[in-house]
Amino acid sequence: MLLSGVVLATASPEGLSSAAAQRSDARKYLDRLNAPILAVSEDERAYHIYFEAYDRMDVADPRMAAASTRLDPYASTFQDAIGWAGGASQQEAVELILRKNQRGQNATQRKIFGLPYGTYDVDDDLIISDFVVYVHGDLLFDREDAYLPRYQELMHLLRAESFRRAESGDTAGACDAILGMTRMARQLCDQRFYDEKHLGMTLLLECFVQIRDFMWFYREKLSIENFRTIAIEIERLGLERIEMPPGEELIGEQLIEQIFGPDNRVDKQRFPEVMAAFDAYGAPLKRFQAVAYWQQVVEQHASKREVEVALKNAVSNWKLRWRLPLHSSLVPDSEFAKLDDLKYAAVKRPIRDLQNLFDLRIPLATQMNGTAVAAGIHAYLVREGAKLRPGQAALEATVPVRLSQIQPAFVNYESTLADVYASLEEKLHYAVIRNTDPRFSHEGYPIETPDGPVLLHEFWPLLYSVGPDRAENLGKTLVHNSMPAENDKCDVVFFPNVDLLLRESKRQR
Repeated sequence: MLLSGVVLATASPEGLSSAAAQRSDARKYLDRLNAPILAVSEDERAYHIYFEAYDRMDVADPRMAAASTRLDPYASTFQDAIGWAGGASQQEAVELILRKNQRGQNATQRKIFGLPYGTYDVDDDLIISDFVVYVHGDLLFDREDAYLPRYQELMHLLRAESFRRAESGDTAGACDAILGMTRMARQLCDQRFYDEKHLGMTLLLECFVQIRDFMWFYREKLSIENFRTIAIEIERLGLERIEMPPGEELIGEQLIEQIFGPDNRVDKQRFPEVMAAFDAYGAPLKRFQAVAYWQQVVEQHASKREVEVALKNAVSNWKLRWRLPLHSSLVPDSEFAKLDDLKYAAVKRPIRDLQNLFDLRIPLATQMNGTAVAAGIHAYLVREGAKLRPGQAALEATVPVRLSQIQPAFVNYESTLADVYASLEEKLHYAVIRNTDPRFSHEGYPIETPDGPVLLHEFWPLLYSVGPDRAENLGKTLVHNSMPAENDKCDVVFFPNVDLLLRESKRQR
């Protein structure tokens, strides 16, 4: 019989004693994992509110699928998305998420998401609804983050709700909803395992793209205060406080305890079984073959002492690199990457290489800055009465001449102007299209998009980052992607929203 991922089978008394010890060991590590979460008071944790909101949602409504796509008021699925968000059940869910407490905070503004790992410290209702992280068997690695699809559906609801409110003229409420969605992604970045944190950072990148879409579509409805609220709330996300995933280190520590015998040598029976579990994770039919493989290489594995030192050095190296400035020339090579795959399999197999998280931080910080400054440009244009129409020149007097006119009027910090792709000292690139400037033609300035070129006319503002290649292309090439690859020769354009501008231009023909 299978109960919560633990197989119960007939065994000798010694076997039962060993299995009981392993389960006790699993509980010990779960307690260590959950201790910082449970130390945060319930009224600073959001998970109960999110669960109650999810419980109210009509997830069987086929229109929900439309809310998971990139929303476009001109798309055929748009009315489905906002129609679903406007349903009675979804409105109850939105009210729960965005309702403010006595301190003026809603669920997305609470300190942490705060759902404990495993089933020991959560209510039965959450388990029944799969709003839980299952930890199967004896290893923290063997987890099922069952809450993640539900979490993302709540984010989709807030995004659809933001467009629904904007369509109805409630721009302040629309900003509350789309910023709530963004803060949910930020809360996910504070979860304790690599998979959760990586997803949270990726979703946050997408949120910045979606906010720029939202601002562009409703640029003539949103007020100066709406745009300023967006800019300042983005600045408050505190990306510098994102930590390394501590759960990965605990996975390594737990595994070391399980595969070494009392003589500090590899347990030749336990080692191949445990290592095969990692190789066959998600593909159980591969397990027999994997056990046979690890039985052959068991003699090559390092001693317990060597493995403990390797794990400690890898984690210390990560922590050092994480604290250094993003473009520091002092960043050391990864100790984890240098470990031999077989000799140190107890470290290399279960723990995710954190390099992807390191790589995500630069585009994430750049996207945050670019989106906040884009909101500031929108606010400036509203204040000066600018009207940006596809195919038309702008009025020169209504466009900011330089970024210094955006800060501190509409964004708080000068550091928000940084182009983090280039360095922490270089500013986001900004230009005003002028026909007298030799860099631009008299017909306007074309920017390439995946769907074709879009023409910016005279006095249009252009805000962009040099992108991962760090080459100045004057916004010439855009990959509409929140995270271009290192080999993409492109700038990342934050204003105007050129692919949406291209669609507007084609509709007017």
